[in-house]
Amino acid sequence: IGNSGSIDVSAPGQGAAGSVSLRGDADVVQRGDIRADAAAGQAGRVVLESAGLTLLDSGASLSARSSAGHGGEVRVLDFVDDVSTTAIVDRIRRDQPE
Repeated sequence: IGNSGSIDVSAPGQGAAGSVSLRGDADVVQRGDIRADAAAGQAGRVVLESAGLTLLDSGASLSARSSAGHGGEVRVLDFVDDVSTTAIVDRIRRDQPE
């Protein structure tokens, strides 16, 4: 499974963001952006999981953050980082110190 585009299940208003799961029987390659952000409510969930390798390519972005509410969840299982190490994985919880 590969994603090189943009998947956005964010909530622009008071509601909760959605969830995105990419699960594969072989490798999962993340090259694009996946966002489950919330403007004021609960951020969502992003899960990448594979039976093989889960690869975050350079420039990949995963985000489950909330500006005013609670941060969401990002899970990357069987993770192997690209050699360039410029992938961005973002999970911010406003209810806990950074």
